[in-house]
Amino acid sequence: MSGNKAVLITWRDNFSDFSGGVTRTVHLAGLISKFLGVKIDIWFRRDTPRSLLLAGLKMITGSAYLREARFKYVALPDLSRYDIVIVDYIRSLISVYKHIRNNKKLIYISHDYYKELPYNGITSLQKEAKKALSKVSLAVVVSRRDYYLHKQEAPDVEYVVFPNIYPEEFKPEPRRGKLTFVTVKTTHVDQEFVKALAAALGADTIAIGKKIAGAEYVPNVATRSEYLATLSQGHIGINYSNTGNYYSTGSNVKRYDYALAGLAVANHALSTTGDPLLPCEFTFVDVYDLVAKTEALLDRVDQCGKQNREYALRKYEEAYRELERKILELAGR
Repeated sequence: MSGNKAVLITWRDNFSDFSGGVTRTVHLAGLISKFLGVKIDIWFRRDTPRSLLLAGLKMITGSAYLREARFKYVALPDLSRYDIVIVDYIRSLISVYKHIRNNKKLIYISHDYYKELPYNGITSLQKEAKKALSKVSLAVVVSRRDYYLHKQEAPDVEYVVFPNIYPEEFKPEPRRGKLTFVTVKTTHVDQEFVKALAAALGADTIAIGKKIAGAEYVPNVATRSEYLATLSQGHIGINYSNTGNYYSTGSNVKRYDYALAGLAVANHALSTTGDPLLPCEFTFVDVYDLVAKTEALLDRVDQCGKQNREYALRKYEEAYRELERKILELAGR
């Protein structure tokens, strides 16, 4: 294929975030554009009367099925204009797969294993998602765990693992002289949690994106580089998966954000699932467990953060090269 034309179809109505699924989609789409040497058109969600009806019924009934089924009926671009179609998340794949002809290449940017999120307990959509996955030319999955889960569903699909590592040029800010924890948009760290860290360790806490009484609040930052710079002031990043479930749901972006910013990483319960552990990463079950484990690394916390950053950048380079190879193969180059 030469002179490829490509479109990214997303279920989202905008790209506005500094960490999370949007970061993954935008970063990977940028890499694919770079590898192909083409500008990728972006098609944001455009609802139809039918998709809006289902969304309205979901508001009335609270139905998880209706919440997800609406995305099957959104409007699509004229796919005949494109050689390569990139879809963001299973919601976009569900809307597109029936319209893909054999001469088109379909790239699926996966964020989660669909049976866990968002189709947990929705059997009919799980079955349809499996059919949709079989149409994919290349699936970009988020972790080794997700690779094996997807592979058992669609063994003939080509896969590449691209973990949630998205480097950005930033100027690190001076590390705080006092032990400092950082949280990002979490609902699980509260005033009592912050007070316990201060009482036991004399530590401060920086809360990004969500106010916590007793913590230094930083509103949602404007850019990802500003976000990573803000993280770099701390020593240890506190990571909750925020799903409330004890399965992977892909892989957590924040743990790698902390690593890129040069922090040690403290993960609640199973927030580490999906990938091997970072060089300086540990789990905790409650704030007092976090205190106990933090005490054990106080004399090397800065070195820990450096090791995490170096490891994350190595993993990124490996994934970058493999994705480039697979994209060029797909494009026939």
